[in-house]
Amino acid sequence: MTFHFQVIGLKGNTSPDDIINYFKSLGGDVILINPAYVCGRNHLVSAVEHAKRALLNGTNRSNGIFTEVTMYIAGEKQISKAIKKIRPEKKCGKYAAVIINIEREINLAKIGMVRDDSILNASKEKADIIGLDYSTDLPLEDLALESVAVFDILK
Repeated sequence: MTFHFQVIGLKGNTSPDDIINYFKSLGGDVILINPAYVCGRNHLVSAVEHAKRALLNGTNRSNGIFTEVTMYIAGEKQISKAIKKIRPEKKCGKYAAVIINIEREINLAKIGMVRDDSILNASKEKADIIGLDYSTDLPLEDLALESVAVFDILK
């Protein structure tokens, strides 16, 4: 399974539906995530890589990369719960995004958005929301990576 993906933060007043439609018009897809559930860029990268490996090895719980990635990000075995958990609020103005199979130039200004990868940064507030135990000396992003790996074992 080969596909191209990138992880970015988005900021602006465009609705999630319009953002999704824009990426679909470019021939790919996008998973929009409430940034409160993202504890570092590598949290999302790890979820994508684990989902890809699950599909290749036949250990996936869903039929496609989109839903498999969503379950890994959310740490939920049921896709409906996973989507509900990480779905961005309608007018939040900030989104984490996993862009799938778009290798050409992305003109975010065309849809009234700007790239802001700081939205992906880990914080104790995000760790609390995700349910990470940060009482250790491990960096928060490493704890998020560990949660993705543990989901792989538990599913």
